[in-house]
Amino acid sequence: MSSSRARLAIRRCRLAVALGGALTLFAAAPALAVDPPASMVGMPDPATIGATFTGSDALDTAAIQFAAFDRLEQLAGKLVPANRVETPDEIHFEHAYTDGWTALVRQVKASLPADQQAYIPGTRFTAWYGQIDQYRADPGFNQRFRALFTAAFLQAHAAIFADLEQSGKSPTLPPPVPTAPPITTQIVNGAADNARYAVPRLLPLALILGLLALVGIGLPIRRQPKGR
Repeated sequence: MSSSRARLAIRRCRLAVALGGALTLFAAAPALAVDPPASMVGMPDPATIGATFTGSDALDTAAIQFAAFDRLEQLAGKLVPANRVETPDEIHFEHAYTDGWTALVRQVKASLPADQQAYIPGTRFTAWYGQIDQYRADPGFNQRFRALFTAAFLQAHAAIFADLEQSGKSPTLPPPVPTAPPITTQIVNGAADNARYAVPRLLPLALILGLLALVGIGLPIRRQPKGR
């Protein structure tokens, strides 16, 4: 995996766990029409993805649209020559695709019960993310994705399309892991929490005892007179 792909996976993981918010519309991604810069002429309008990719239900539609936006974002980045940085217009256009899939994550999380929104084993959100990887590796999805472009565009960037389809066979995220720590960690954390609350309460008493000890050391010891 390249460093740019690794950064994208890390960002996606954070968004998958953290993003939330209620949206009334669900099936179509709320992308706005954006004109592509010169280096990205031939890329599809982000606003058309909602109508182009539909699934069997709302969650399935969100999964295939996510896969499409994600691949379009990667494709846009690969169209920029490696010997220069992206221009503001190129970044703006690429982020239009990013906004498409991040909006879908928000919508899906908002549609699920609170205990089903985390990326951990057994949740409906994790199952939905699995649907995305299935689409990314699906030859039928690849064919539908290629249909967004002209024959000339596909021919000019054949190597990029082949690379994207090959990378689509690998999961975008690592397998989810349980969030509960081992029992030993829970015990240690509990002890630390108890100490954190107990120490401030005992500190004044400890200071008083310490002061008394210092005062006692500084006073002369009064000796009883010996009997005559």
